[in-house]
Amino acid sequence: MEAVVERTQQYLAGFTQQLEAELDAAKEKIEKLKKQLQEQNPVPKDQVGLQEEINAKDRQIRGLERKVVELKRGVEEEKNKAARMRLKVEEMEKELAKKDKLIEELKRGE
Repeated sequence: MEAVVERTQQYLAGFTQQLEAELDAAKEKIEKLKKQLQEQNPVPKDQVGLQEEINAKDRQIRGLERKVVELKRGVEEEKNKAARMRLKVEEMEKELAKKDKLIEELKRGE
């Protein structure tokens, strides 16, 4: 059971890292595009179109950032679930040990 939880956590962590890397790459690409466009078009005739494109990319970045936050929350929730499962397993093992001890005592008493 712990292996399943661990694999899930690793998958989510990897997915989160991938999204963060994509987000960073998108930010860098936007900055490069801004610089290229400013160099190519120093005249503000295309500024409205460029600004719209920049705004669209910014919205896309914010969407990716929200996804990253949601994934991080999901990872934390999975970690919490795993911790609760471990505690429950420990409790069950303690109960089982008590029952085994009681059975042994009853067998000795016969």
